[in-house]
Amino acid sequence: MVNKTSKYLKYAIGEIILVVIGILIALQINNWNEARKERIKEVNLLKEINRDFTYNLEELLSLKENHTNAQKACTELQKFINNPNDKVSKSAILNYYFIAFDGGTYNPSNGVVNSLISSGD
Repeated sequence: MVNKTSKYLKYAIGEIILVVIGILIALQINNWNEARKERIKEVNLLKEINRDFTYNLEELLSLKENHTNAQKACTELQKFINNPNDKVSKSAILNYYFIAFDGGTYNPSNGVVNSLISSGD
């Protein structure tokens, strides 16, 4: 009877060790999978942020060009005002006027950043 009990006890301990090892392996695999999913999510978010920043840069450069043109137009209008005797057509003055006061505003696209902030990611 003692011999059977010791064999059963060894068998039970072996089974417990195998189950624990199996659970640990499963947990490690799950951790690797979760980390892989997080990396994929992070890469996608970084791509979206890059897309937003690229768009914002293009908008900013376009606005800078508009403001440079407006500054040049203001300089030309100032020349017309300082020299009222010069013959200048009304259409040229109007053209410079519209360019000078065609202001644009910079409205950055920050939807991805706002969604990250609101989601807590």
